[in-house]
Amino acid sequence: MSEPSIPERLRTMPDEPAVIERLLGILSEDQRKVQVTVELSNGKTHPDLELVLKSADGKEISRTTILENLGPRLSFTMHIRQADVKFPILLSCQLTYLDEQVYSEKTFSLEKA
Repeated sequence: MSEPSIPERLRTMPDEPAVIERLLGILSEDQRKVQVTVELSNGKTHPDLELVLKSADGKEISRTTILENLGPRLSFTMHIRQADVKFPILLSCQLTYLDEQVYSEKTFSLEKA
């Protein structure tokens, strides 16, 4: 018995694409986690979201990819596993509908408490 093939993911640009209205990051007291909130202008489309945390020296310290996000608001935690992170940390979010074509982007800077 053969396994069924997975159909290729087809992406199209919606008539009313969402943009990132708000990006927020809150650093935990132990400075090992970031509570991330992304708010979109339209919750009816299903964009992909790519979120990256970078230290002040430009090193990537965490990355999250969300495929076909549902809804206008998303909250989750990103973990920092690297020791001795240089601050400020930059949180960036890119929203795409078509592969490799950024439609909306925001950044947020996190300072050490």
